[in-house]
This record gives sequence, structure tokens and C-alpha cells, in this order.
Amino acid sequence: DAGCGRGWNSAFFQQKGFNVEAFDISPEAIELTRQRGIPAQVLDLEQSQLEGEYDVILCLEVLQFVIDPLKVLLKLESALKPRGELILSLPNEFHILRRIKILFGQPDLGGYNAPHIRFFSPKEIRRLIRSTGLEIVNAHPVSFIPPSFGYLSRMGDFLARIFPGLFSLSLLLKTTKRAR
Repeated sequence: DAGCGRGWNSAFFQQKGFNVEAFDISPEAIELTRQRGIPAQVLDLEQSQLEGEYDVILCLEVLQFVIDPLKVLLKLESALKPRGELILSLPNEFHILRRIKILFGQPDLGGYNAPHIRFFSPKEIRRLIRSTGLEIVNAHPVSFIPPSFGYLSRMGDFLARIFPGLFSLSLLLKTTKRAR
């Protein structure tokens, strides 16, 4: 779990029987993850190399915080076993709700609570991944309408699939390391 934060995803997969290792740049986050019984270490994905080879690496909501996302993706790719999978999630900073806020003078980009330094659209995310030795197996645009909204949620999912740049809050991708 690269960029594990407080270790919620790591804990979920460990409870399902997977062998999990977690990494994050934040010592506080690593301490919380270790309290869940998960092997975790402080690691700056931009400055350090991952040790070992992995079947699957999760990197959820991380790349928007790094200076060089391509460099990080290449490091994650190199840590995958042949045909290993990298599961990514990145926010779509240009969805319709954000555009409306910008139109009305409330950009809400970054700030002290969400110091994003990279802003991705679904098209840019795909272009970035194609720059690596990874292949996109599945891409799922996540609608900003919660599942509990019934029909509206299904409509939101449909719109996110058809127009991901406008109607997806984030993009969840399953990638695999290309055979060489």
C-alpha cells in the first residue's frame, strides 16, 4: 500500500488474508498503520526505491501530492513482479461541480487541507500511464453522486462513464506490468 495514510486499506486487505506491507511519507500515518498490526515504514516514494517485488501495489489518492508523478509510477512499476498489478486512484480536479465553483469565484483548489500540487483530468491520467511500462486493464470513473441516491446515482454513473472529464470525481484504474 504505497501512500497508505492511516492504513485503512491495508487493514482491509490484511483482514481478507493478504500479506500487506505499507509505506507513507508521514511518520504519524505510519504509527497509526502499525497500531493496526500492519508492517509499515516511512518512505518517500519520490526519493527512495521500493525493496522487493510485489504481485499488487495500491497507490490510492497519492500522485496528486508528488512533484514528479511519472518518476513515482516508474518506481512502482519496477517493484511489480512480471504481470503484477498496480491499482491507482486519482482525483479528477476538473469535474463539473469544480468548474461551476470556479465560474462563481470559489476555485477551492488545494489549500492547507488538500495540498494537491498536481491536477489531473482523466485524459491526462491515461497519458501519464501510457508513458510507463504499464497497461490499463480497467478504468472506472467514480461518480460524485453517492450510491444511496438510487436512480440519480445510476444516472451519475452513466454520465461518468460517457463524460468522465465532467462527471467523475475520481478515476480508479487497474493496470498491469507489460510482459517484456
